[in-house]
Formats: sequence, C-alpha cells, structure tokens
Amino acid sequence: MKGFSIFELSLAITILIFIFFSLTYLILNISNFNSYFIFGLGYYQEAALFLKEIEKELKSMEDSNIGGYPLEEALNQKLTFYSDIDKDNLVEKISYFIENNTLKKEIISPTGSPLKYDDLKTKTRIIIKELPAPQNIFYYYDKDFNTTSDISKIKIIKANIKVFTSNKKDSFFENYILVTPRNLKER
Repeated sequence: MKGFSIFELSLAITILIFIFFSLTYLILNISNFNSYFIFGLGYYQEAALFLKEIEKELKSMEDSNIGGYPLEEALNQKLTFYSDIDKDNLVEKISYFIENNTLKKEIISPTGSPLKYDDLKTKTRIIIKELPAPQNIFYYYDKDFNTTSDISKIKIIKANIKVFTSNKKDSFFENYILVTPRNLKER
C-alpha cells in the first residue's frame, strides 16, 4: 500500500503551519522595522537638512537691500534675518519659526523700484512636522558667549532641534549647530 500514514500527514501539516506562522512573524517584524527606520530616519534626516541649510544661510547673512541690519528678529522660536540664498544679488528676508509644533520657513524676495520686502509675496514651506513641544530652537550669545537678547550684541547663534526618533513619539533625537555669522563679527 502506497501513501502517507496519518502520522506522516499530521507531521507534514504541523511543519507547514510552523513555517507559515514563522514567515508571518518575520514579515510583521520586518514591516515594523521598516516603519521605524523610515519614520526615524525621516525625522533625523529632516533635522540634519535643516541644520545644514540654516548654517549656510546664517554664515552669509548680510544687510538687507533696503539697508536693514542683517538680523531683524531674534526670539527663541523665531529668527528673522537677511541673506542672499539664491545668489541673485538680491538679499532675501528669511524667517524660521514654530507654528503648531511645525517648523516653517518664510522667504520674501525684494521687489519693485525702489526695492521693498512685500509681505504679500511671502513663500512659506514646512521644514519639519510634528516637533516635540514645547521647545526653543534659537539661542543667542554675545562675543564672550554670554546669553543676550539684544540684536546689536548677538555674535553667535545656536540652532538646536529636537525631533522624534520613532512613530511612537516617546524617544527623541537632538542636535545643534553654533554659527558665527561673518557679517556680525566686525560690528
């Protein structure tokens, strides 16, 4: 008589069920890891890009096209300054600020003759969504590294960003840069 015995059939089914559940478990774990990796790396990458971008802009800040001081507003959750970010010899007005736990950037290019910064021509974009709240991002120091809020005494700017490292919202990544804008040194 050829065929499988009940024992052999039961053993084969048990092995197939074990393989099925093992593969399902593995796929779910890979999926969870992938989500963690994507979300965690996404927030980390956004923070790194923000710090790189603002460092470049702050280093090259300069007087506005209408003669304004390079630094216009220096608050813990908002920074407004002037820099020629697109190298077109027109100095843009740039603001970074937090609104509803979202870091945003506004850019106003000067227009008209004589030049002016028209708030109606503001371009706004989101830099980082879902920031841990509350948090201060900007810190200001004088030449002796003393904290100051007096715009005319600011020589060093610290940009500090804290972001979530996972979609669970219970762990954070924090990084910062210190920038000494070239055009604030000699003033």
